[in-house]
Amino acid sequence: MKKVLMIALALLITLLVGCTEKDSTLRNNDEIKNNDIFLTDGEEPLNNEPNEYSAPSELGNDLTSFNVEIEGNLYRLPAPVSAFLDNGWEITKKEVDTIAANSNSSMSITITKNNKNCTVGLINYSDEVQTVEACYVYNINSKFYNILGEALCDIDPVLPGGVTIGTSESEMKDIYKSLLEKETLYNSLRIREDAETEERRIYEYAAAGGANYIQVYINRETNLINNIVMKNDIR
Repeated sequence: MKKVLMIALALLITLLVGCTEKDSTLRNNDEIKNNDIFLTDGEEPLNNEPNEYSAPSELGNDLTSFNVEIEGNLYRLPAPVSAFLDNGWEITKKEVDTIAANSNSSMSITITKNNKNCTVGLINYSDEVQTVEACYVYNINSKFYNILGEALCDIDPVLPGGVTIGTSESEMKDIYKSLLEKETLYNSLRIREDAETEERRIYEYAAAGGANYIQVYINRETNLINNIVMKNDIR
C-alpha cells in the first residue's frame, strides 16, 4: 500500500510540473507575439517605425536646420526618398534594391529631374530591411563627378538665407555672420584650413560631434561658391 501511495504521489508531482511548464511556455509565446515581454501594465509596446517627416514650410535663415531647397522644393535632411519621388524625381540608378536594417552604409542611388542627376547617400532607420524607396536621403554632394568628368550630381541647392552656387564669399559670410563669430569647434562656421588649396577654400558648419556637417566650397580665383555638401543622419 505504501508503495502504491509513493507511485501516485510521484505521478501527481510530474503532472503539476508539466502543467506549470506548459503554462509558462504559452505565456512566454504570447509575450513574444505581443512584443511586451518587458512591459508593465499600462505601458505601450516599443515603436521602431521612423519618425514622421514633414518638409519645412520655408527655407528660413538658420543654417543649423539642415533645410535645403532643391529644384524648387524644400527638404530637411534627412528626408525620405519618397519626398523626392513625390516632387518629380525618378530613380535612374541604384546599387542595390534594399538597405540593411539600421544602416547608413555607403549605398547610394541616382535620382533625376529636369535632366539633372543627383547621387545621394541613403540611411535606413527601420529595424527591418527596407527597399531604397523606403529609406532616407542623408548625404548630398551637389557637384560630384567621376574620373571621366561625368556628372554624378549636378544641382544648385539653396541653403537657408539664400546661399547657393554662385553666391560670393563675402555675401555668404555676411549672411552667416553669427555662426562665423562663434569660437567653438562645433555648432559654428569656420574655415577648414586642413583642406585648403590654391584653388579652393572650404567653410564648414559641423554639428555637435562633427559627424554631421554642411560644407561650402569657395573658388579662390572667383571668390564664388562652386560646391555645397550636406550630411545629416539625425532626425
